[in-house]
Amino acid sequence: AAKIQAHGYRTRSEQSFDLGADERVFELSAWPCVRGVVRTADGSTPGAIEVHLRATDANGAVADARARASGRCDPDGRFALCDLRPGIYVLEASASGWATRRSAPFALALERDAPEQTLVLAIGGAVSARVVALRGALRDAFVEAHSAPPGEAEVLQAELESTGAGGGAGVGVGGGASTTRIASAPVGDDGTARLEHLPDGPVWIVARSRDQLAEVRGPFHLDARESTATVEFELAPGARVRGRVLLGAQPVAGALVILRRPSAPGFGALRAVADERGEFKSPLLPAGTWKLVARRQGGNDGTRSAEATVQVDASADTTIDLELR
Repeated sequence: AAKIQAHGYRTRSEQSFDLGADERVFELSAWPCVRGVVRTADGSTPGAIEVHLRATDANGAVADARARASGRCDPDGRFALCDLRPGIYVLEASASGWATRRSAPFALALERDAPEQTLVLAIGGAVSARVVALRGALRDAFVEAHSAPPGEAEVLQAELESTGAGGGAGVGVGGGASTTRIASAPVGDDGTARLEHLPDGPVWIVARSRDQLAEVRGPFHLDARESTATVEFELAPGARVRGRVLLGAQPVAGALVILRRPSAPGFGALRAVADERGEFKSPLLPAGTWKLVARRQGGNDGTRSAEATVQVDASADTTIDLELR
């Protein structure tokens, strides 16, 4: 008995054969392929066009977010994905500056390749934003596009990192950098910004400025075939909580300060990390009541903590020292 295997071909098994016979020839059958071409609506040829094959259910809905096969098009836009298994699939094609396009579902049989696929890329959608400050002037303002609605805590927490206003005290988001942000653009001197080449579908827009609270608008349902979506922001002022984390009279470098809103249990938490002088500052906060909890990170005093409740007024920063006990 023998088993013959080769990459891209179906395994062939032979139950028996005569070792003393003449040379034997075994024909292997290839696994099916999907071939096609990706073109653009305006006739241009973008670089690095990617194609992904995704499995779908009987209704054509994507059943698994992981691609079953992926590749890049040749310079002429042609592609071939081989060594595939039978099933129902859709193809996705994407390139920088172009909206992703998905094919209609098609069946892939064992004995033959799929019909040639043709996908046409259209220039992505756009959003035009106008941003004004309700008090003071805009500084280092910009807008972002998100593929999913960012949480309020995430939006506020990202402010220091996004605007570079962090100073010496570290601030971080619990889950790391945003995984939903897909584009950003600076706000010009005239208060306007434009986000382009966005994928079709819903997007949420965030506007930020160094001295104002970030705001979220959306969703906006983009379609590259329609006119540009427009959005206006009026950013309100915010204030920070600043202070020191102390153990006795000594500053506690690296202490973690957690900020929560008692009036909004679903808000989540913000975090600030004290610098080498024990000093911390929060991101810009909306007015209201905030609860602070400070803890030393690691070491023998890791169980020590300090708590305080402060009233934040948007007209000025709030200063407080937190002493670990």
